[in-house]
Amino acid sequence: MNHSTGELQKYPAGKNAASNPAENIPKLMPGEKDRETSLPVPEATMAAVLEQVSDFIVMADPALLVTYCSPSFYAVSGYEPEKTRNRSLDRLFEPGSIALIRRLLSKETEVIHPVELTLHARDGHDVFLETRLSVLRDAKGGLAGVLLVSREITDHSRVETSLRLIEHRYQELFESSNDAIMILDKEGFFDCNQKTLDVFSCPSKESFATFHPSDLSPPVQPNGDDSVEAANRMIDLAMEKGNHAFPWVHRRLTGELFPAEVSMSRLALEGRWVIQAVVRDVTDRIRAEEESLNAERRFADIINFLPDPTFAVDLEGRVIAWNRAMEKLTGVRGNDMMGKGNYEYALPFYRKRRPLIIDILLKNKPEETKKYQKVHWEEGALYYENDSAIEVGGRNRYLWSKASLIYDHSDRVIGAIQTIRDVTDRKEMDLTVMESEKKFRTLFESSHDAIMMLDKKSFFDCNEKTLEIYGFRSKEEFVKYHPGEVSPAFQPDGEASVEKANRMIDLALENGSHAFTWIHKKVDGTLFPAEILLSRFELGGRSVVQAVVRDITERVQSELALKRSKEELEVKSAYLEEANTALKVLLRRREEDKTALEEDVLANMRSLVLPYIDRLKQGLIGTEQQAYIQVLEANLNNIISPFLRNITLAHFNLTGREIQIANLVKEGRTNKEISEMLNLSIRSVEFHRDNIRKKMKLDHRKANLRVFLLSLS
Repeated sequence: MNHSTGELQKYPAGKNAASNPAENIPKLMPGEKDRETSLPVPEATMAAVLEQVSDFIVMADPALLVTYCSPSFYAVSGYEPEKTRNRSLDRLFEPGSIALIRRLLSKETEVIHPVELTLHARDGHDVFLETRLSVLRDAKGGLAGVLLVSREITDHSRVETSLRLIEHRYQELFESSNDAIMILDKEGFFDCNQKTLDVFSCPSKESFATFHPSDLSPPVQPNGDDSVEAANRMIDLAMEKGNHAFPWVHRRLTGELFPAEVSMSRLALEGRWVIQAVVRDVTDRIRAEEESLNAERRFADIINFLPDPTFAVDLEGRVIAWNRAMEKLTGVRGNDMMGKGNYEYALPFYRKRRPLIIDILLKNKPEETKKYQKVHWEEGALYYENDSAIEVGGRNRYLWSKASLIYDHSDRVIGAIQTIRDVTDRKEMDLTVMESEKKFRTLFESSHDAIMMLDKKSFFDCNEKTLEIYGFRSKEEFVKYHPGEVSPAFQPDGEASVEKANRMIDLALENGSHAFTWIHKKVDGTLFPAEILLSRFELGGRSVVQAVVRDITERVQSELALKRSKEELEVKSAYLEEANTALKVLLRRREEDKTALEEDVLANMRSLVLPYIDRLKQGLIGTEQQAYIQVLEANLNNIISPFLRNITLAHFNLTGREIQIANLVKEGRTNKEISEMLNLSIRSVEFHRDNIRKKMKLDHRKANLRVFLLSLS
């Protein structure tokens, strides 16, 4: 944008600015040719814009003597305008920052992308700045000085940490990727990852850097193109378009050819364009990480140079500035927005024409702020942050906005400027943290165990279960105590509770967690055993301990009762064992007596009865009498034999008559002989034999009754 010449009058008293800022603005031309097609803006308007932007601006001549500082510079640094004019930048910035500025001037590079500079504030502390440096030239194109547009980045430490983490992760991805990744220009390669060396069978990065892409290819590609010419053409296309993907046939250093998919992306590295090539060996179908790099944009004027989306309107509400960051946010080109009014600038945000905070400020209608929930005034500016996400540029976003009036040299309002910042990531992070805290607090308060937060000094938080277990009435009362103070003076091992509690805390802080048993004391003096689990975690930048206390009184009592029962059972078992031993002795004695009795009966029967039976057999002549004597002898033998005992024990449900018949059957007597001997009919004998078979479960078997009875002897 070309600036007109002319003097600007002083600001009225009370504005935090140099007395005449316009007179310190050199009549300069930007480093690049003006590409703006916006409406002409007078120098007074531009000076007023410079006074209102949130980032601070410093201009210096080629000798690095300050020629202009914006009011925001004085607010950040604490210096006064009259103390900085014609002051050397060496006295404002630390040496490393000055070296960067001098390098810009020595190389006569038009723009240096954001760098970090350190400003020495008036009170002695250092202010860290994200700064864009640009060369200023006069109307003839000669070097006229340097322009610094800076933003304090103290509040962006979290973002910087995230960026460093992303950079670290990128480096890890670069080195650990399963795709070959290399950096090159038309002269050849100059960096690569380990996978590249593996894919191309190259021994080292230094060796790989000696090659051109065509050196790692056959002389001719499958389509007949010369590999050298085709490789350079692909690089040119990537440089021109920003990225280019194509199939390729590569060659390993072993001579082996392999098909590959190559994706080239243009990127800025140390002030020059280079190519990052991702080579995917199609043979193994390995997918590479897609790398997306945004090309650095140059800004034609100071508004375009600002990193935040910014637009400005005149008194009629017509757009007089719409920077490239705003284009990126909304997807609307500046050329399509410049000069338009009737709330045209609201359409990308709300899909309808409606006032924004810039209009509330411009039309001086403070009552309109009641329509917004988060609008507030601060140092002459109006701030707003939407509570719910709105769709802008194809995605839902949370936006923060700042609107300020633009004054001319006569302190007359000539327009307004609004800066917008996408705070979606921060908002979503805040919402995530709030949700996590809510879940943690719910678990914390609803736990059946006592949970408390503490350090070596005392407790500082607890849940309701803690108050219930220890008998405290409120958290405020509980947090006054040290863990050793809600315990007896000494633990069961004899160690002092306070000293041992501190030692347990030290172990948890050192090892991350520590579990142990403990004797605690309630407010009423009651002691109770507990299991303790201490866990270390970070809270507010310091290490603290979370203690989970479980009252195990019932369990200990149950264990004691179980122990007593076990001891009683062991006593009873010993008694029963002794009684069992004595009983075994008695039973053995009984068996011995029984055996002796049987032997006596058998001996007496053989010596006192059977000899006389033999004499009767010799003296009797009748057949029937002889039969009776034989039966008598057989029965006496059965008495002293196991047959009757077996038949009685095994089949005790036989009647006396059935036992008689069974005994005669065993001796081989026929039914007729049995009927004559027992004075029964043959039919009765058969009936009793059938009953014997049924009771001995032989009625459905073809077993011989006499054989079965003999088996019982």
